[in-house]
Amino acid sequence: MLRRSACRRLRRPSRGNLCNMCRLIRAGTLQQCLSPCCLGHGDRHVSDPGAACAEILQSLPPLQDIGGPFWGKTQNHLYRAFPLPNGDVNIGTYFYRYADAMLDQNFSPLTTLEKSIVMKLVSVLADNGNLVRQIDAARVKRIDDYGSLEFDFNEAAPYVNVSGPLVTGQQEDIDTTAIAGPYINFILIIKAGLITELDIYKDDGTRAVATYNPEKLFLSLGLSPDD
Repeated sequence: MLRRSACRRLRRPSRGNLCNMCRLIRAGTLQQCLSPCCLGHGDRHVSDPGAACAEILQSLPPLQDIGGPFWGKTQNHLYRAFPLPNGDVNIGTYFYRYADAMLDQNFSPLTTLEKSIVMKLVSVLADNGNLVRQIDAARVKRIDDYGSLEFDFNEAAPYVNVSGPLVTGQQEDIDTTAIAGPYINFILIIKAGLITELDIYKDDGTRAVATYNPEKLFLSLGLSPDD
């Protein structure tokens, strides 16, 4: 716990090393402490302390509901919160929920467009709640120039215990014809009920020119109708 004698509150950053980890939150306002005693506890565990702190702040319950110390969880981090007698909350440490997150910095949460595409694909499936929760919790890594994604989860409940292509979406490109194509394909692949990959490619192997748009996808279960 930070003592008042060891922590000087700042209205605005000044000189010195600002602690990205020991954050004091009061009445919804982020304050930073400047003290050697609290430097680096959480920073050393993550690659982007600023983003981690912002995510943690957004996940905190209302201050009036915090009755004691607790471990909190965000999409990407675990953190330890401790309420102080003066009404502040000290975030004592935080770190990735994923054991390999520091080893492979290429994994990150889905972008808005990526999430929209995957959500569109699963929208045609009945009882898709576990798939939606997988999408919400997923970290992904881009694996080719089309934007195909490899998925990773810390914990997730399976959809059904099947493996293979689950849903295919097809979108027209600028050179697509109704009879001959070629189409841009979006195939959601699962293994034992967990999403493992979003495979994106164009039928003829050329570069996709059109901007990906989930509202323009023609959806089918499994592989595309021609397969």
